[in-house]
Amino acid sequence: MSEVVKYDNKMNLLAFKGVTKLEYDLFFSVIARLKDKGTQEITLSYAELTDKINWNLTNEEIRLALINGAEKIVKTAVRWDTEDGTTIFSLFEKFYIPNSKEPYLKAKINKTFLDILNNFKNGNFTMLELAEFSSLNSKYTQTLYRLLKQFRFTGFRSIKWAEFIEIMDIPKSYSMGDIDKRVLNPSVKELSQEPSLFEPNNPIFKKLQYKKFRGKGRGRPVEKIEFYFMPETKDPGEAKKNEKALQYIAQDIKKEQ
Repeated sequence: MSEVVKYDNKMNLLAFKGVTKLEYDLFFSVIARLKDKGTQEITLSYAELTDKINWNLTNEEIRLALINGAEKIVKTAVRWDTEDGTTIFSLFEKFYIPNSKEPYLKAKINKTFLDILNNFKNGNFTMLELAEFSSLNSKYTQTLYRLLKQFRFTGFRSIKWAEFIEIMDIPKSYSMGDIDKRVLNPSVKELSQEPSLFEPNNPIFKKLQYKKFRGKGRGRPVEKIEFYFMPETKDPGEAKKNEKALQYIAQDIKKEQ
């Protein structure tokens, strides 16, 4: 059975700047094992960390990825708004990586992070499979996967363009053509690809497509992007209705293009 990572939806809005795919995989592997541990310090071997992720690495490669990834992730400030006020904090209180002869790490989360990792309200969480997440080809696909998993029962996600660029960590130097070619099209293709002998559970998001909405100002800049896909349902009638609606959406997108 695949290991499941569960966290408050607010974590999907965090932009992990400069994090590579490997660092992403290791981070979520750590998060999965910190679940329900409170603020206690835990020790994880490299074998435990990589058990569910699709990498064949030396201990030194894992160590360097942990160091580089931790440096980037601790710089990610989390904003937590409540009725009483706003708290800004980093995710980890401690992240210790010994020398290369000791293949393990020690981690302890910030006490405030408990509200994201454990104390979220019913229904207000994202759940993803660690092995499935790790199998994705790029950090862009992984980030889009997280953004859409939260809406797996509605099949619809709308997000402001500037916020999308920020969360996806897309370089400012990318033109719109670059974003389509290097980010959106490959990610959508991978997340919606048909089943195969090696990936019988595909597609992750059936009939996934997107539409960009432009403003009326100079150059008609993109203001938001919407994603559409088949929502998860066990009702055959509802599934048929959703599939027909997606066909109409696809026709509209094709006309605009």
